[in-house]
Amino acid sequence: MITFSTLAAAVAAGRVERFDIPAFTGYVDRLFQTPPNHPTPGPQAYRIRQDPGTVVPVHFHLEDEWQVVTRGSGTMGRHAMQPFLIHYASREAGYGPITSGDGGLDYMTLRPVTDPGMWVLPEHRGKMQPGLRKRQSTGYCDPQVLPPGMHDILATDENGILARCYRLEPGMPFPAGGDRFGADCFLVVATGSFVLGQDALPPLSCLFVPANDPVPDLRPAEPGSALLLLRFEPRVHAPA
Repeated sequence: MITFSTLAAAVAAGRVERFDIPAFTGYVDRLFQTPPNHPTPGPQAYRIRQDPGTVVPVHFHLEDEWQVVTRGSGTMGRHAMQPFLIHYASREAGYGPITSGDGGLDYMTLRPVTDPGMWVLPEHRGKMQPGLRKRQSTGYCDPQVLPPGMHDILATDENGILARCYRLEPGMPFPAGGDRFGADCFLVVATGSFVLGQDALPPLSCLFVPANDPVPDLRPAEPGSALLLLRFEPRVHAPA
């Protein structure tokens, strides 16, 4: 089943939390989340608003994830962070530190299965599975300057992950190709707005589309609308 939400809906429902841990403070806006102990694993999508000059230490998670920078500046390890930098990390791949700039840093975190939390390195290296292959990829696009059409940000690798941007004008179809994505995917409205049935999807609206669900009938509602497609490996995700 397709799951979607807007940031306005998350705020209206009170799904905004302040966090304050050593050196890392800010807010989290939870678009949607399946409880970690739910009998049927489900997706997780939230936005972090990291306070200026704070640091997320090097860490890992137990589930695959995509991250999308949406505002501000900073660094992730050696990478400069700006909108719309996109980062993929497989389960247990360590990354960071994430350091926010003078104006703070906002980024979305998207997982096909809800993750219980972060594990700081090197203190929790013992929780990693021996021999598990770990992968990371980073790409960048500026949806506002792309011409209309489909643009690969991170092309499909041997594991099937894919990051793609669709810059669409009103009347242009969402050219996803085929009637299924073939793997769990997130769709994020980067600029402009889209319509899904009777629902309006403004910037930073987020949809989760399971591997076997039909591609949603999304339509651009204004000039210069852009949509990010973020696809995971084509396999069954289960809690770690």
